[in-house]
Amino acid sequence: MTFAFPDPFDDTAPPFGILMSAAAHGRCRERLDATLGPAAWRWIDLASIPPGQPAARAHVAYFTRDITLAGRAATRCYFETVEASPGLRWLQIFSAGSEPSVYDRLRAKGVLVTTASGASAVAVGLTAFTGLLMLARGFPRWLEGQRSRTWLPSAETKPPDLQGAHCLIVGTGPIGREVARLCNAVGLQTTGVRRSTEAEAPFRQTIAYEQIEQLLPRSRFLVLACPLTERTRALIDADRLRLLPAGASLVNVARGGVVDEPALIAALKDGHLAGAYLDVFAQEPLPPESPLWSLPGVMLSPHAAAESAGAEQAVDEVFLAHVARQFNPSRSSLP
Repeated sequence: MTFAFPDPFDDTAPPFGILMSAAAHGRCRERLDATLGPAAWRWIDLASIPPGQPAARAHVAYFTRDITLAGRAATRCYFETVEASPGLRWLQIFSAGSEPSVYDRLRAKGVLVTTASGASAVAVGLTAFTGLLMLARGFPRWLEGQRSRTWLPSAETKPPDLQGAHCLIVGTGPIGREVARLCNAVGLQTTGVRRSTEAEAPFRQTIAYEQIEQLLPRSRFLVLACPLTERTRALIDADRLRLLPAGASLVNVARGGVVDEPALIAALKDGHLAGAYLDVFAQEPLPPESPLWSLPGVMLSPHAAAESAGAEQAVDEVFLAHVARQFNPSRSSLP
């Protein structure tokens, strides 16, 4: 895609503007100067734009996690500014998914939205695998014993061995592949679910979404690591949860909308599912009255599976690589 904004290699063209936070500017300025030349671009300080007002000279916007950490109001104001900016041609976001409706509205206006897919794959994959192992080894029960100061050395039902058990992983992108790699290392049999049955390493096999019901009955673990799309919305509903074998466990590091949450709660309450590790929810933050907070066998995290000390740098590298590919003399386009 070719962007209709000033050419950084044309000395007569005005500099193009990049809208980003002070934190992102501090991390990226030197690399942007080296890639583009200091005179070819200008920083538009997010803090200098009145809430909800357009950044009139912004051509590029970089949406970083520090904006969301400032709160929901700050995030809403940021996107009001982005949507109102008439010259915007490209938005780089820090997440791997781009399903919120604001991104659809921007695309409809001709704005390219690029994700940071892969930047957090190792962190999210490790978190998902940690949740799976804790469920497999019975940690929720031990943690409850710790909270209640109760000595619980053994349970009536011993945890089955992992060797040879089946793990169905929905989504074969960077996160799904990392989960599969880790599962393979402990002897789990992994199947990936994707749009087609084309082989995808390191999965032992792959199936299409339309075939998922064939594999659910023999899957002790179901890991969700897919984007939220029309195909995957409520993909795991009450009927499909019931197809899992009694005592199966679910891990969700995808999006809350991939699962029918009331059906999941019901399956956990009646014991059909042994447990779940959930990082994402239908409503975030998770309301205090949600049964998920206190259901036995359930572990929660606050949409934080991607957290790591190197997360910001990894996303910056994706953004800077996109800039380098777009604005080099050969005019190669962004992927």
